[in-house]
Amino acid sequence: MATKKAKTTNNMAKLNQAKATVKKVNNDIIDYSFDTLKTVMKNGEKWQKLGNKLVKKSEPLRKKQAKILAETTDALKTQLDSGAERLKTLVGYDPAMLEQLKETVAKNPLAQKAEKVAAKIKSDVTETLVDAKGKMDDAKKKFESATKEVKSELTDAAEEVSEVVEKTTVKVKKTIEKTVKKEPTVKNDLKVLHKIGPKMETILNENGINSYQDLAKMTLKNIETLLTRADVNTNLYNLSDWKAQAKLAAKGDLKGVAKLIKEVQARK
Repeated sequence: MATKKAKTTNNMAKLNQAKATVKKVNNDIIDYSFDTLKTVMKNGEKWQKLGNKLVKKSEPLRKKQAKILAETTDALKTQLDSGAERLKTLVGYDPAMLEQLKETVAKNPLAQKAEKVAAKIKSDVTETLVDAKGKMDDAKKKFESATKEVKSELTDAAEEVSEVVEKTTVKVKKTIEKTVKKEPTVKNDLKVLHKIGPKMETILNENGINSYQDLAKMTLKNIETLLTRADVNTNLYNLSDWKAQAKLAAKGDLKGVAKLIKEVQARK
């Protein structure tokens, strides 16, 4: 009886250990998958923040360059108007001469160069902003694509984990079913022992004592506790005689059992 309980306890321990192992594998895979997703999301957010920062920083520069261009144009216009007024004062107003002066200023290499520089600055700023927006769009697309990919991988991983858990559980159950096979119950005629009648044999059987071996393995204290719970007066029986006789009977030595019984009877 004790051996059977020990085997059952051992098998339950194996089942719990296998369950814990499967649970740990499951948790490790899920933790790794979520860590990967967090890393991808952080990188995506980093690129998005960088793009926003670039646009914000380039906007004041573009405004400043546009302002410089406008101020330069106004300055040229002011100088032209001022020069024309001074010319009027010095030589008198001459529309033809004024038009000639305007044409001369317009053809001045410095003025043409300033106009080209301003145009180039405007073009560069526009191109920079367009390029930054393109990079931001690319980063956003890559982030969305990576997120979808990670989600897909997580779904696949979860399905694989579920499948592994299911297969492992089935294997564990099969292993336990193979290991924990009910051993055929050995039943002996306990009435062979001294002072064990039909009623006492029934009480012992109901408490898991069916064979000589079962009785021989039990301690005197356990036998006494068992009988006390069954409302049996243990003072009426010599439990140590039972154990001694049960040991011989378990070995098949029924003659030895009969000899012990005679000795017990002789003591009385």
